Amino acid sequence: MAAKTKQKAQSQIQGAFREQYKRINHYYAELLRANPEELPTLQTLYQLGWVLLEDYSGWLVIDCNRKRPNDQILSIAYVVVEVETKDSWVWFLRHLSDDLGAKKIRRCTFMSDEQKSLLLAFEEVIPGVDNRCCMRHLYNNFRKKFPRLELKNQMWRCAKSTHWKDWEKEMKSLRLKNEGAYRHLNSIPPRFWSHSRFSFYSKCDSLVNNMSESFNALIVEARKNQL
Repeated sequence: MAAKTKQKAQSQIQGAFREQYKRINHYYAELLRANPEELPTLQTLYQLGWVLLEDYSGWLVIDCNRKRPNDQILSIAYVVVEVETKDSWVWFLRHLSDDLGAKKIRRCTFMSDEQKSLLLAFEEVIPGVDNRCCMRHLYNNFRKKFPRLELKNQMWRCAKSTHWKDWEKEMKSLRLKNEGAYRHLNSIPPRFWSHSRFSFYSKCDSLVNNMSESFNALIVEARKNQL
């Protein structure tokens, strides 16, 4: 009863979801007016809006980027999909690739929280592109089995090693401290999480996905209003 009352109050304040989705054509027209050169991408957005007309739920997919040199967050693409699957990621990456250009997107560096569906989508759409796993996410899984602070610090030393010989040295130290922790971390290819294996062409040395966390913090209130 409380949930229904809240939903009714929100509908009176913000308008019904169904009515909002019916205005997607007006949104499309305004985007087209401001960005006439982006017709193919906007046409796709327009079509997707009608697909979601009968389904109010969905996943917000946003490409957050770091704008150098001020370390600002820049979002260049966003969309709402029915569910987070390989197919939805493939759809998103294909249109992002078409927009940026195949050559440019292959020089990008992607970072995620080790989502299997996204990794599979990378292999299908832009195979070989640089992609990393957020170290905070990796550590959250690591500490469930190996909670000691000493192991946490050693894990980060491995991640921050800038040369493969230094990485091997730190990994040996980890092995001496805990064989299980070593096996766990060694099972993850270092190209996903260690400076020592990052691509020469990448201009970003970040190990954590703070951009996404910062963006999520900005939209917390808006997400609460849709619960």
